[in-house]
Amino acid sequence: MSRRLHAIAVTCLTLALPACDVGSREAPLGEAPPPLSPALAQLKDELGEKGEVTRRRPGPRSGAATAAGGAQVAAKVLSSLAKDPDVPAMSLAVEAEGARVTVRGRVATLEQLEKTLARALEVPEVEEVTVRVTVEPDDGSGATKGLGEGTPPQ
Repeated sequence: MSRRLHAIAVTCLTLALPACDVGSREAPLGEAPPPLSPALAQLKDELGEKGEVTRRRPGPRSGAATAAGGAQVAAKVLSSLAKDPDVPAMSLAVEAEGARVTVRGRVATLEQLEKTLARALEVPEVEEVTVRVTVEPDDGSGATKGLGEGTPPQ
């Protein structure tokens, strides 16, 4: 029985190690964390002030959303989010009204928030994306914990 438990423990550790964030941006104890890029700092400030981040597609409106219904646009956005391994699509809910999309839920990092915005705007029918998320780091640092008033998906 002892060997079996040992084998299970070794297997669990082996499976869990790849999930560890070895290249984390976390600073060693006593050191300041690395500074955020200007784009991420802007996202952090905007989310902290407004509780949401909104971006519009640059250029003229395409009008593609008028042909597609809100449910179709939402499904296309969710599909786009799910294709990116850096976006936690399972923690997000998408609603669409015409060309305007709202994404709600939770992300672990500001980088995931940035990618969520970018992926949603890649969908041709989308003209504007509002992201209302809570940024809760999964690394335990608490650096961005509590930003925003996002609503978890239902």
